[in-house]
Amino acid sequence: KELYKDPPALPPSHILIEETWVKSPKRDNRTGELTFPPGQYEETNKLLKEFRPNRTPEEILRSGCFGGTYFRPIVSAVTNRRYVPSEVLKDTVL
Repeated sequence: KELYKDPPALPPSHILIEETWVKSPKRDNRTGELTFPPGQYEETNKLLKEFRPNRTPEEILRSGCFGGTYFRPIVSAVTNRRYVPSEVLKDTVL
């Protein structure tokens, strides 16, 4: 709900945001789980030791979560712009 405010609300101050990009997660060929490289915050690194998803965000979206709503034209309530999927995806998907 906070994202739909005008202007959108920023994350709470206790949320830690890395200052630089870290490497992409690696997939374990045996289990299919993703493991993440450590970042600059020890608190986050402790959580990442237990976080073992088996799908990337792209894989989740491509599998049809959200009913595929991000793959149809939309008008954003946040930016007030019309987005066409083919235009958005051409810059983000290989």
